[in-house]
Amino acid sequence: MKYNSLALYCGSSAGNNPNFRTLAADFGRRCAEKQLTLYYGGASIGLMAEASNAARAMGGRVVGIAPNFFSNRSVIDTSLEELILVDSMSERKQKLESLADGFVILPGSYGTTLR
Repeated sequence: MKYNSLALYCGSSAGNNPNFRTLAADFGRRCAEKQLTLYYGGASIGLMAEASNAARAMGGRVVGIAPNFFSNRSVIDTSLEELILVDSMSERKQKLESLADGFVILPGSYGTTLR
C-alpha cells in the first residue's frame, strides 16, 4: 500500500526534553520530503507546531483539524492554508482517522507523557 498521508498525534506542549522538539521537526520535514500530507491537531504551539512549521518550511502540505470550542485562537494555527474545525475532540479523532493513510504517535499524544 502506498501512503499519501499521515496523521500525527502529539502534544501541544513542547515538554521538558529538547529532543522531543527535534523529533517533531524532523518528522515534519520527512513528511514534506516524501510528499506526504501531514494531518495534525491544528495547534500553533508545542510539538504540533514544530512538526507543522517544519513541514510547511519545506513546502509540505499540512492540514490542521481542531475543535471549534478552542476559543483562544492563539492555540489554533490560523496561518494554515487548510484548517478543518470540528465540534468535539471525538470528532477530531474521527476526522484524522478518516483522512489519513497511517498514524504516527510522538510524545504528548494519547497515552504518552512529556518527561
